[in-house]
Amino acid sequence: MFVVKEIDCARGKRLGEQPMYFKGKEHVVVQSIFENLRNSFTYEFWVKPKESHKIVDETINGISGISGQRYLIGPGHAVIGESAGVGVSAGTNGVTVFEHTSSHLPALLVYEIQLTEWTHIAIVYDDKTPFLFINGEFKKMGQKSRKNNVYASGHLGGYDPYGFYIGYIKDIKLWDYSRTEKEIKEGMHEILTGEEEGLFRYWWFHNNITISPSSLINNVILTTLPSKHI
Repeated sequence: MFVVKEIDCARGKRLGEQPMYFKGKEHVVVQSIFENLRNSFTYEFWVKPKESHKIVDETINGISGISGQRYLIGPGHAVIGESAGVGVSAGTNGVTVFEHTSSHLPALLVYEIQLTEWTHIAIVYDDKTPFLFINGEFKKMGQKSRKNNVYASGHLGGYDPYGFYIGYIKDIKLWDYSRTEKEIKEGMHEILTGEEEGLFRYWWFHNNITISPSSLINNVILTTLPSKHI
């Protein structure tokens, strides 16, 4: 287990251009769910997956997400009444959005596409409904959650024991509102300062370190799991 300290970023500067590679047994735990970020929010990230994930049926019920997934955003377990935490699995064969609570881990959005090169993915939640954008273009609307609240998750790179991402990642942005297609397309290549309105968290993964403006992130823990969890 390694503690990765927060590092202040100089405005507009990126430290190195070597992305971080997840081997399928590492994950960063910020917190299980962000209780003050619910129902409408946006994840954005640049990824280059190296392994496929299991394609499952799109539904609002069931536990199809308990195996075969490559969770880039681990589905944090919500314990607040009729609520759920969001998870995103990304593989060379597509993107799937899950929600998680007790005896409940279904795929609310399933999209099959070949992802073998660097790709920008945005998951926009608007009133508990997930929308998928790839390289700035809208691709699909998922199923609306039946839960009272859906929360953003703070597990990055995997969720033990249900699955771990394998591949490269450059950064993850988490916004506290539903971003528009125009905002996503115009901002997907921007290096942020940490002062942008609506930016909730911003993680850079470069040269095997996690970098983020200190005002937007607490210290995080990088955990390497035993090989049995791969």
